[in-house]
Amino acid sequence: MKKGIDILRDVIYERLAEKRREDMAKDKPVQIKKTDNGDEKWCPKGKHYVKADVDHFYNDARSKTGLSSWCRKCQNKAAKSTSSKTTAASNTSEKKFVQEDMVLTLDFSKLEILYEDILAEAADQLRTPAMQVMWLASQALYKERA
Repeated sequence: MKKGIDILRDVIYERLAEKRREDMAKDKPVQIKKTDNGDEKWCPKGKHYVKADVDHFYNDARSKTGLSSWCRKCQNKAAKSTSSKTTAASNTSEKKFVQEDMVLTLDFSKLEILYEDILAEAADQLRTPAMQVMWLASQALYKERA
């Protein structure tokens, strides 16, 4: 019989896999479309179509199209932005990193025993219940990558 912690691992693993599938299933625009002016390639950074040639995209032998995914204009803008952020960060003693937060909501209303197991395990490990759940999620991700 599975312990509550094992059930939580399975629930978290399944929810993360479901989220990944949802993200991958989102409608993506056609990468290259034919127009009267020639082929146009989608730039995911700028979310627009640009003429598909080396004047507007860098060469990239690894891609299917032979062109980089971002157009030159967006790549140059991103490089300048990164360069100015790096310079500003190096001028200060603190370096700040921006990270998007992913929200994971777990409903224990039907699994009270599982919640009690988490509370007990968290107390044993000197963690808060939220930290215990995050630890379990990280272990599930680690197992997935291995």
